[in-house]
Amino acid sequence: MLFFCLQIISASAQKIEGTVYDSIGKVLPFASILIKGTPKGVSANKEGYFSFNLRPGVYTLVCHYVGYTSAEKTIILSSTDVSLNFNLNIQKLTLKEVVVQQGGEDPAYQIIRQ
Repeated sequence: MLFFCLQIISASAQKIEGTVYDSIGKVLPFASILIKGTPKGVSANKEGYFSFNLRPGVYTLVCHYVGYTSAEKTIILSSTDVSLNFNLNIQKLTLKEVVVQQGGEDPAYQIIRQ
């Protein structure tokens, strides 16, 4: 009886699997892949591979990796497994100009006085 119940449970879940790459095709190990709007998520392994077992439905997957822009993909999961890869771009940040002036006060002193 237990074996039969386990077969029913596993038959109702489909597999989403894929790999996380950067923009030039290099694997990004240990990236985070989350299901938007839920607490569910997985980490990719050292080869960038990840997999989920989910019930059929519509899901938005969000992929994060430090130093790269996040990516979202929406999928419709039906009765077949889905293969889904992410290609992330390097995140470019621009900092404001820093001006060094002679005789200026260390900003830490103002914080200490308060």
